[in-house]
Amino acid sequence: MDYGISNVLQLLMFSDVVTNTGNREYHELYDDRYLQVLIQLRKMGLLKKEDIQRYDLLSYSCAEKRFRYLVEWDPSALLHPISHEVYQFITLHTVIPFEDFGLYLRR
Repeated sequence: MDYGISNVLQLLMFSDVVTNTGNREYHELYDDRYLQVLIQLRKMGLLKKEDIQRYDLLSYSCAEKRFRYLVEWDPSALLHPISHEVYQFITLHTVIPFEDFGLYLRR
């Protein structure tokens, strides 16, 4: 299945879930590591707030910490649609409780 990944930022959001969906410890370790990369890119000015929507990063975020980091930075990104294919993958593999999405929309 082609998830439409076209740049490194999307790959950072999507990585590890595709290759190791059954190992939660592995997933959390890499979620932490990739989150630190995103934080460093932001500090260096290489990741900008507008990149979240420009590259549809929430659609590729299948990891809780990375998803929350981006949503806390840009809650309005939740208002943009995601592709049906990515939505199906996220709903099957994400660890973010559905009710948490509403918390960001009420801010």
